[in-house]
Amino acid sequence: PAARLVGGIPIVVALFTSAAVGMYARGLGSLSQLHSALFGSLDSFPLLAVPLFILAGELMGRGGIARRLMELTLSMFGGIRGSLPLATIGSASVFGAMSGSSVACVAAIGKLTLPTFEKGPYGRQFGISLVAVTGVIDAIIPPSIPMILYGITAQASVPHLFIAGVVPGLMVASM
Repeated sequence: PAARLVGGIPIVVALFTSAAVGMYARGLGSLSQLHSALFGSLDSFPLLAVPLFILAGELMGRGGIARRLMELTLSMFGGIRGSLPLATIGSASVFGAMSGSSVACVAAIGKLTLPTFEKGPYGRQFGISLVAVTGVIDAIIPPSIPMILYGITAQASVPHLFIAGVVPGLMVASM
């Protein structure tokens, strides 16, 4: 179901109509220019990566990779005090680097860790905030959807952005 405004009009129709009326009233061009601006910008090969990253993240989350990553990092940090938050950050960083989608990572890792945070000494609020922060870390660690969108918008090299994000992403995750 499409999101609707007060009058029951779908938001996309209201935005398109207001843009068309505004262009016509100001004499900025014809509707064919609006059409080419809308659909011409979608003809970008790097934009294809965005839905595929989200699909890959969802498949990995449902396929059990997030659970296995969590078990691996818990086995690595299990003897250390605060092992659950460390394992959450570590597994989310690796999952984000594999999937490229911070939203899918937060959903998959959060589904696994939040019940444990609620039962343990940390509490629900700490668990939610930690899982949300891992989504921000995943936006820095390449490949990430925000880097692709920035590269397309700013006409910057996406591979160079990926190379530039490796060290800062790992530093933020280790901090």
